[in-house]
Amino acid sequence: MEDRFHARKVAAQAAPAPFWTRIPAIATYPLRGSALYALIALTLCSALLVLPGILKLVVAGVLGMATY
Repeated sequence: MEDRFHARKVAAQAAPAPFWTRIPAIATYPLRGSALYALIALTLCSALLVLPGILKLVVAGVLGMATY
């Protein structure tokens, strides 16, 4: 019975950080590690959509699967 009250006390003390203190980390997330490389790769591949004919469909299909 006492464990239940202790859990409530611990949960009340461990409140999450306010949103406005996390905004810088949220805004700089795309610049970290693999997220930056993924953004660059998808941007460069989307530039290939100017290719004519079947190549455009193939690139569009690959990009669609990559972003899903």
